[in-house]
Amino acid sequence: GVDMSELSLEEATATIETMGLTENATITLIDPGTGQEWTWTHYELGLQIDADETAALAFETGRNGSSTQMALDRFNAWYYGVDIAPVYELNEALLFEQIQYVEREINQIPQNALILTEASQPETVGSQLGRLVDGADAYERIMQALNSMQSARIELLVHETLPDILDATADRKST
Repeated sequence: GVDMSELSLEEATATIETMGLTENATITLIDPGTGQEWTWTHYELGLQIDADETAALAFETGRNGSSTQMALDRFNAWYYGVDIAPVYELNEALLFEQIQYVEREINQIPQNALILTEASQPETVGSQLGRLVDGADAYERIMQALNSMQSARIELLVHETLPDILDATADRKST
């Protein structure tokens, strides 16, 4: 902890802002189909400490209640110290922006195999597996990691859909 007993409210706020409590923990999202990874700090996902609110909370220690209660709170804070939990705020728009970025990288519609006959020689085009990231699941699992304030590696839930036509070759066996 940081001793703020001798600081003004403005100095405490400035001290808290420089602590960078959300810049070390990271969250890595992993595409299970390709192994591709995306890594962000908690701060880059929109979690940041509310320095003003945290400083105000610390500043209230020993300043509320009866005069006896205030004296007791001040003595306890001076003698034992008081832990003040930091107040965090989450910019969900930034979190959703990062999830949508990953969705744009992974999501693809299923495509049937084709036979192109425009050239003199027919040409086959292979099929494509459809892939869809479950954004709600990703959000919930990221929120669990943010709430624990720990780094996490999260394997994304990706729904896959087969195309109707997998193979466009005209191989036939004679009977």
